[in-house]
Amino acid sequence: MRRTTIRVTWTGLLAGALLAAQACAPPGGGSADEGPIKIGFILPVTGPFAALGQYMGEGLELYLEQNDSELGGRPVEVLRADTKGDPTVMLTQARRLVEREQVDFLFGPLSAAEGAALVPFLERSQIAAIYPIASTNDLTQRTISDYVARTGWSSSQTTHPFGEYAYE
Repeated sequence: MRRTTIRVTWTGLLAGALLAAQACAPPGGGSADEGPIKIGFILPVTGPFAALGQYMGEGLELYLEQNDSELGGRPVEVLRADTKGDPTVMLTQARRLVEREQVDFLFGPLSAAEGAALVPFLERSQIAAIYPIASTNDLTQRTISDYVARTGWSSSQTTHPFGEYAYE
């Protein structure tokens, strides 16, 4: 049962990632519609969030393994970048992936601080990002971006119902 839940979640996330990659493609097709889809996977491999980053990586690997490393019939190339859980390091890595490696979109980051720090870069670069975990409320309340597809929850979602219950 748990494996099915993980598969459905990653299937949804990566389906959204494929849509983001298609949205980022230049008009008229061209080479963006050929070859592998390049995903810039920004996650903490070292530092205080490394264990959670490992789980993110394993989830993506499981999805790709179950789907022959393809999205929409195209092969997938994943370029990983260690954020160390640090927003400054994450921004440097995101710039490298977008500007030098020319990824189609970003997947991640993990922490709310990294997610908030990434938004201005996404806006300037006009590149999409799939946020599977970053849960800061601001991402969908105050700093909403057309370039962020958030597939998880917000921090207050899990505690708000209990707060109402306690109040009443």
